[in-house]
Amino acid sequence: MALELGPRRIAVNVVAPGAIATDFSGGMVRDNPEVNKMAASNTAPGRPGYATSRSAPSAAVTTRLRPIAFAA
Repeated sequence: MALELGPRRIAVNVVAPGAIATDFSGGMVRDNPEVNKMAASNTAPGRPGYATSRSAPSAAVTTRLRPIAFAA
């Protein structure tokens, strides 16, 4: 999203790490080399996400945001 909208000077604040290597789904991403490779090929960092690597970016994005008013 940022790659597409950045040239138009539109800021994008999003944390979407993709597949996370945890116990979720029986540890499929973490323990199955084929699933891990597929997940890695579909993420910007070239690897699956880790639970420990998503808390800091999430905190940084959400604490810098200003409240937004939505029209009803």
